[in-house]
Amino acid sequence: MTHDEAPAEDIPAATTAPAGVAAAPDVAAAAPDVATAAEETQNLIDLNNQLTDEQLQQIIETFAGRVRSGTDAAGLLATAGDFSDLRQLRGNSATYWYSERSMTDNYARWAMLAREDNAAQTLVECAREESRVYPRPLSADSLANAPFHLSQETLEAAFERVRESGDFPDIERLQASNGDVYYFSTEHLKRGRAEALAEYYSVDIHYNV
Repeated sequence: MTHDEAPAEDIPAATTAPAGVAAAPDVAAAAPDVATAAEETQNLIDLNNQLTDEQLQQIIETFAGRVRSGTDAAGLLATAGDFSDLRQLRGNSATYWYSERSMTDNYARWAMLAREDNAAQTLVECAREESRVYPRPLSADSLANAPFHLSQETLEAAFERVRESGDFPDIERLQASNGDVYYFSTEHLKRGRAEALAEYYSVDIHYNV
């Protein structure tokens, strides 16, 4: 999966692409820094343990807009410490915190999905995002990168669960002529376009160098 808003590294040199087709760096290029990303992903999980209950409650109240009557939000944060860069994410199993100074909002979301360990949800959200934002199909290989580390077997099983549930009829699967697997959302990308882009990224791009 590609995520252009985070700092990029090791992005392959761009080649000439058809009109309207963007270059295809992989998800590892979107992580702020491999070591930093791993550390910050853990920080996303462990931050609650580093704050007192009182500090955490103050931050929650501030971010939720439920500041005590007559108490200035800036003063409340000053009392708790300099936590103005903190952001909150609510997962299915826990609440997570991260610093926007070290992690983009999107990467924090991906780190949370990885921590929640729900491959089906990850597949749906990432396929929809890739189809909507760029728009292009999501390479299965990209989800093998940090922070997801999902194998082909895990993704295939997740896709079967997605299809069997009937809750995500827009999520579809396709293969390029070389066997590379992609997923996409029909809400944002027509199959014909998705197939053409998959073929370009997996096969045609190598002949344009």
